[in-house]
Amino acid sequence: MVPSKNTNLEQRSIFQQRANDLKHSNENPVLEKLVSLVVIALDGNVLGIDSAYVHEFVDISKVSPIPCCPPYIVGNMNLRGEILTLIDIRQMLGLPNTTLPSGSVAMVVKVEDITAGIFVDEVRDAMFLLNPRSIQSASTSGLLSNIEYIQGTALYHHEQIMSLLNLSKFFIKGGLLMGEIA
Repeated sequence: MVPSKNTNLEQRSIFQQRANDLKHSNENPVLEKLVSLVVIALDGNVLGIDSAYVHEFVDISKVSPIPCCPPYIVGNMNLRGEILTLIDIRQMLGLPNTTLPSGSVAMVVKVEDITAGIFVDEVRDAMFLLNPRSIQSASTSGLLSNIEYIQGTALYHHEQIMSLLNLSKFFIKGGLLMGEIA
């Protein structure tokens, strides 16, 4: 409601105060500080990944194996005319290798200039908001044996421990980038 010419100074002041209150009510400082995560499950472990890296989830179709690659590089698949390299991060997390069942799902991620598909067992949450103050150190209560690629842990829905993956470290330090052969 816009004050008319006939409103007095007190009414204008009230309208101005209401407008200011409404303006500030949308600026919730708590929401601005929350971290947005995609939550997946891998061998019974709950993992959180920064949603800025995740582009989509796709059903795995025909996978073409790539010769002379490390075991964590499963192969390539066609994703709408683009070649998508599929990787299995279980070994790097210290989890046992398993055969991937038919109907598996891949999480398509982009880290810097690299796009790849990471096998996941289950997508738990596509938009989980986490307060950064609730993140604990990776060594305190993590369930994974290899914490090198874990940036911390937090509770997922107040009941399960969720390990927060550092995807950029996976790709850069983890050897997921394949060097060119000279």
